[in-house]
Amino acid sequence: GRQVALVEARGSAQTEVALPIMTISPLIRRGSPVAILITGESGGQQALRIMPVTPEQFPPVPERIAFAISDTVYFIKPDGSEMTEIPGRGRSDFDFSPDGTKIVYDNSRFGLDVSYVDGSEPQRISNMGWYPAWSPGGTEVAYEFNGSIYVKNVYGPGDRYIGKGNQPSWSPDGQQIAFWRSDGFYVINADGSGERRIHKVGGWGHAWSPDGGRIAQAQRFVASGMDPSGIYVMNPDGSDITKLITGKFSNPRWSPDGKKIAFQSGGEEIKSGEIFVMNADGSGKTRLTAGVKPVWLPALKLTEKGYVLIGGAVPPKG
Repeated sequence: GRQVALVEARGSAQTEVALPIMTISPLIRRGSPVAILITGESGGQQALRIMPVTPEQFPPVPERIAFAISDTVYFIKPDGSEMTEIPGRGRSDFDFSPDGTKIVYDNSRFGLDVSYVDGSEPQRISNMGWYPAWSPGGTEVAYEFNGSIYVKNVYGPGDRYIGKGNQPSWSPDGQQIAFWRSDGFYVINADGSGERRIHKVGGWGHAWSPDGGRIAQAQRFVASGMDPSGIYVMNPDGSDITKLITGKFSNPRWSPDGKKIAFQSGGEEIKSGEIFVMNADGSGKTRLTAGVKPVWLPALKLTEKGYVLIGGAVPPKG
């Protein structure tokens, strides 16, 4: 079919740049002129036109699941098709900005970096930390460092201490953070107040449902009197615990509509595994691909202000 390449105009020169669709947003915000190179059906006739980038030129971005193989991150559609590599290496743990244009990653455990998804414009936001979690409002990143949870403003100085814990995850309204310690699973307010234990067992990853009404948790070990390892869901206060699937699984992540959950085989320490998707009630387990640490990204549409969620609410503060 028809292909479109982008060439950013820089002074008198026109430099062709490899721009995946998710990086068009920063060009719009910068107001950069670009050249659109249109190739015909059979690669024959070509036309070069200089014009500003406008949202009407680009289709919506469909839902994707990001995951890692070794230290490289990939996108794949929820049906297992169209796997594409995201440029960059050394990304042990990662998360994405709410608009999907940026990635925050633990740079081989040497600090936290942020860049556009094509790897451009990288910047160090913290010299410590792993397991980053981008806030729903897009301005902050929670992370773990040496058994403590911190929150960092992506666009400003300072790291705010939240409390002792591991693997933070944000509630959809940005007001609470879930995490685990050796003695259980906890929720705390985003300002560090109101810590409470909601379950007696920690986890191999956890995630809030899009409506904030449930938390999926991968239970991390078997002990006397405790339920077997597997993926469970519960209310944010720890009530109504329901087992979805039994086995050594980790890193559950909800689909944007809350109807499905992606997860991986093996525990959090496992660096190789397989990505699965199941219905939110635990039925219909389906293997997608080899990989670990799935992150389910929503469908997006391009506007003059950048990418925004399709059918999503206005992002909360923080």
